[in-house]
Amino acid sequence: MSNSNKLDFVTGVSLLPFDLHNLGAVYSSSKDKAQCVASRCNFVVRRGWDEAEQLEYGNVIEALGDVGFNLRSKDYAFHISASNLSYKAGTDAPLRAQSLVGSALASLKLAYAQQVAEDRFLGISYDFSQRKPELSLAWAGDTFTEQSSLAVSIDPVDRTARLRAAVSFPGPEWRKDVWDHETRNVQLVQDDGLSRHTVWVEHEARRGQLMAATKLGARLDLGRLANLGGNFVDRHIKQRIPLLFWKIPLSTKLYRFVVPNQDQEQMRYNIKGWCAELAHDFERQGPKLGISKRLGDSGCSLAASYDTASSAAGIEMRSKWVVAAARLARQEDGHWRNPSVQLLVQPLGFL
Repeated sequence: MSNSNKLDFVTGVSLLPFDLHNLGAVYSSSKDKAQCVASRCNFVVRRGWDEAEQLEYGNVIEALGDVGFNLRSKDYAFHISASNLSYKAGTDAPLRAQSLVGSALASLKLAYAQQVAEDRFLGISYDFSQRKPELSLAWAGDTFTEQSSLAVSIDPVDRTARLRAAVSFPGPEWRKDVWDHETRNVQLVQDDGLSRHTVWVEHEARRGQLMAATKLGARLDLGRLANLGGNFVDRHIKQRIPLLFWKIPLSTKLYRFVVPNQDQEQMRYNIKGWCAELAHDFERQGPKLGISKRLGDSGCSLAASYDTASSAAGIEMRSKWVVAAARLARQEDGHWRNPSVQLLVQPLGFL
């Protein structure tokens, strides 16, 4: 959720389970000793709906929460948490499988982690509720322009291995360092540190099935893509346009309308903060498409999406600790169902 987390840095996407997310947060502290009290609450208010019968039931209120405590001393960290604490009220479809709390199993977990090398972590945990251990290996990388993480969890009881990875990068750079005649210095390309492409993946191998489950996601910065594409067209495609095109009236103005000249910052399109989003679960029929707009430099963003598998449209407001969403789903007869409202809150930070 937060960009300050070493392991779980994709804003608006909860990639890691609660224990690994919090260990990534406590290891992000620059202090040798740190303690973190964290909680996460997910609320949904919707109308009960039976997909098979196309029937609407009464109002449904669901809540799913986690609370945990982390303690770090230099390279060592301890974590204890109670996860998937659920609450549900109202009249829902009898066999609803997509419920927020439908497949959530309560968990009471104790974990120990150690930083075995710089940005490399080893963790061992035991779930007292489900009575099973788990081994986790994690790696985090962070430079001036890129950020990445990789986490592998092994469950020997269920014979399951899960891989979760994410990377954030600026992509190819179309701008070049130029000579400034006024200052008589080389003008270096300035990176705002915000325009980034982000790609993440979740993969699970279970009981001999190497491709048991896979989820992919991407968030592409439209400003960088547009300027990179415009620069490629102006430098490589323009010279291949037939001369007959340039003899057409207003052809030059039309070309410059589509591919403007670069400004002083070598930018052709002033598109800042806009991203195209794509997420796909291979167990579902179609992907989820969206577009988002970053609001200032505070980490807040506004996103609109459409889930092709469930024919549901949604809008989200994302901030560092809160994600608020509203969704509308379409019925088979073309009518829209009553909207559902979802609120994800992380009220506690470092104390």
